[in-house]
Amino acid sequence: MTENIINYVAHHTPWCNNHDAEFTLHTEEEPFCDKQVHCTVLIPPEGVKRERFWVYANQAFTHGRFTVEEYLAREARYGGVQLLLDQWVGKGGVNEDRSFRMTSSEARSLAAALIRAADIQQGLDR
Repeated sequence: MTENIINYVAHHTPWCNNHDAEFTLHTEEEPFCDKQVHCTVLIPPEGVKRERFWVYANQAFTHGRFTVEEYLAREARYGGVQLLLDQWVGKGGVNEDRSFRMTSSEARSLAAALIRAADIQQGLDR
């Protein structure tokens, strides 16, 4: 039994930062639209000079020939919110960035949990 291959035509989101007039398609390494939303400075662990979390909104850019299953998997993987851990070590050295992806619902839950933890730490617990 052969799988049905469908030709999908993707469109950029209005907030996509990954394209301009000359660059209209995304690469295989970055098959999604994204928008940088915020950067949070973290308390770095021992041996790390600087550490930050970058927050991005993501939406899959699924363009080309895929099965329905492949299409749905890409849409799920690249749609939602992404946290990118950026570590600086030594004299300007950068560790490999580490990416954390989650659904928008999970991002809202995480945001609520972070606010709750900060409130408790600062004595705002009721």
